[in-house]
Parts: sequence; C-alpha cells; structure tokens
Amino acid sequence: MANATIIATTGISFPIGHSLSEGFSIFAAVSFTLIIVSSIIFNTVLVATIISVKRLHSVTHVFIVNLAISDLITVIGTIPFGVDFMLRGQFTHGLIACGIMQTTFLLSLPSSVLNLSLLTAERLITIKLPFHYMQYLTKRNITIAVISIWSYTLLVALFPIIYDSDAIGVYYGNCVLIYPPAYDFFQLIANFLIPILFICFANIVLFYVANRQALKMQATTIKLGSFVDVDSQEISKKESKEKVSKCVSNNNIISNLLPAKRTRKTSISARVKFISKNVKAAKRIGLLLGVFFICWVIYIILVVTNISCGICHPRELTWIGNIINYSSTAINPLLYGMLNKNIRQEVLKKVRQFCRMCSRTKSAKGDSLVKKLCKRNTQTYENVYGGGQRYGSGAETLL
Repeated sequence: MANATIIATTGISFPIGHSLSEGFSIFAAVSFTLIIVSSIIFNTVLVATIISVKRLHSVTHVFIVNLAISDLITVIGTIPFGVDFMLRGQFTHGLIACGIMQTTFLLSLPSSVLNLSLLTAERLITIKLPFHYMQYLTKRNITIAVISIWSYTLLVALFPIIYDSDAIGVYYGNCVLIYPPAYDFFQLIANFLIPILFICFANIVLFYVANRQALKMQATTIKLGSFVDVDSQEISKKESKEKVSKCVSNNNIISNLLPAKRTRKTSISARVKFISKNVKAAKRIGLLLGVFFICWVIYIILVVTNISCGICHPRELTWIGNIINYSSTAINPLLYGMLNKNIRQEVLKKVRQFCRMCSRTKSAKGDSLVKKLCKRNTQTYENVYGGGQRYGSGAETLL
C-alpha cells in the first residue's frame, strides 16, 4: 500500500528501502508529482466553483465535493511521501509521519466508494420518486449521511492503530503497517465488493426506471400534442380577443392565452427534461464508478495476490498499481467537472475572469513602468537642456 510495505502477518523480512532501479524510481517520482499537481488544481477548482456559485448548491454536488475532498486528503497526506520515498530510497520521516500517511491512505477507499454509493442512491431516489424525493433528500438527512460516512471511514482507517498501538513502524527504511489478515478481507468485502455491487444494481434499476418513464412521457406528449392542436383551433376569435385585452390590461404573460391542455403538455415536457437531465447525471456517476473500479481493482488484485503468495510480486508491479490507483484522484474532477455543463460553464467563466485580472495586472505594471521610464527620460532631457542653456550663457559671456 502507498509508498510503504503493508503486511498482514509478522515475521516477514523487509528489503532495505524500496530496492528499485534508479530509472524506475525517477519514473514513479515524476508520475506521482504530476498526479499531485493536477489533482490539487482540478479538485480545488471544482470545490471552489461549486461552493462559490449558488446555483450549483445541490445534493448531488454535496457528495461531489466530499469525493473531491477525499481525493485531496489522499493527494496531500499520502502521495508526497511516495515521491520522497522514490527519490531518497527509504522512508526517513519517523512514526508520526508514517501514521499520517497510512491513515490517509486507508481513508481513501471507503470514503470514495461510499460517496459514489450516496451519489447513486440520490440519483435513484430522484428519478424513482420525482415528486417526493425532496421529502427524503432533506438537509438534515444529507448532513447525517455525510457525517456518518466520514465517521465510519475514520474508524476504519484508525482501526489497525486502535487494535494494536505498535501497528505502525519504520523498519529498514520502510513505513510498515501491521494488521490482522481479517482486516484485508473486511476492506475488500465491506468497502469494495458490497458497495460496487450496490452501485451496479442501483444503476441498472435507475436506467430501467428512467427509460420506462421517458417512453411514457413521450407517448403522452404526442397524444396531448395532437389533441391540443385540434382544441386550440376551436377557440373563437371573440374569446381570444377578450383574453388578449385582459392580458394587456393586467400585464400578464402571453402564456396565459394557452388553454389548460397546453399547460399540461408543457408540464409533461418539463418532466421529460427533468428525467433526461437526471439520466445524464447518472451516466456521469456511472463513468466515475467505471474509472474508480478500474483504478482500484488492479491495485486490490495485486495486494491480495501478493499477500496470499507471501509477497512474491516484483515491487515494480506493485508500484505501477499504486500509480494507476492514485491517478483516479486527478481523473475524477475532470470527468464530473468537464462533463457537467453547469460546472464547466462556471469553471470557464472563472478562468476567463482570472485571465482578465492577470492581464489587467500586467497592463497596470506595464503602465507604471512606462511612466517611470518617461519620468526618467524627462528628467534627463531637462538636465541636458538646462546644461545647454548654461553653456550658451557662458559662451556669450566669453564673447
């Protein structure tokens, strides 16, 4: 795990440092550095945009912000130690730093997968119960869900240290976390397999329900459209004139001229758009799940098989699994942020504002520099011009 040797049993001999070739160490360090920089930029921009723009304050984005915070915790608390470990060849930061690194790494799996589970559940409730979902997705319920997730993930991450105060150690230049074998299987089953199965099942139900409702709404809209067209032709000119005069006198909107059937058609059309919008959001969540699954399943397979065979894999293979795993922290904000139209528009707006501010700052600096140069040239000119007058006066005196 992470940039450390994580073992499930004691008595295993440790290599001195990472025992990797210089070329691979540089490759891993550069990869980790790129992941850190890109992840911090993308996640920070995503969180700042959602928090600063009021129209983005929704239940879905609450869980997206939590997912971004989880990625930032991993990037700040774990990966930098990996860069240092690759460059130095060994872990040199003591027990406290080792404990922080291991705890933040163990936070990453449950916090990510549970936030994805809540995102999927929120989409399912919204589409399954379009007229009643606000009864369930209240501020109180969302707050309880978020607090519960972070309390659970913190407990899971701290369990090895709570179970054994000597679980953290630095041996032969390696940061080591020692825990019972059952903890591995608990992480695999409770914090990976069960949530993944739930998300897959929920997405199947979600798309089935959304497709069925969309087909019903489309059929109803077609029927109402033909009926409304006939009904609207039967409205007499006298009634239309009375409605027009009444609208003009009362400053009402033109939509009041439409018959009741047209209003119903409009509401159904709005509902179709509502379902379509939520299906698109569900597809983005499904894409996030796919990336998460690919990035984590490779690493988990490597760890489980490595422990089963008594750490028989080449260490380069394990570190490649780490690189793939950590890359999800930079991919997640791009997937959801750039595929979400509202977030994408706001991010681009913020970027344009930042660029304009930078250009104004550069322009102001340039203007001040020009003014200084002009002032200096003016002073020089005045000195020269004044000196010429003095020389002229002296010459006249001599003559």
